[in-house]
Amino acid sequence: MTLTVGFVGLGMMGLPMLENLARGEERYNILAYDRDPARLERLADHPAWNQTLKPAAGLQALGACDVVITMLPDSAIINAVIEGEHGLAGVMRPGSI
Repeated sequence: MTLTVGFVGLGMMGLPMLENLARGEERYNILAYDRDPARLERLADHPAWNQTLKPAAGLQALGACDVVITMLPDSAIINAVIEGEHGLAGVMRPGSI
């Protein structure tokens, strides 16, 4: 079974971590999200882009993921992404991480 992994936050730490995850020996289907679309554009040259690594249309799209990794700068932003009005807590299915 191939896991679907969501990744939120493509800043200074998140982008290199996502790039390594996408090129690793383990193959995952990865949905990447950042509120700044320019950060997603930096992934266009990645070998996995539009194959196993795809952009998420928004946080709601990550509800289908088995696992979501957040790489965000502070707890206020993390709380908004997880528990906010359109946060992950409201869309992720039971048993997801």
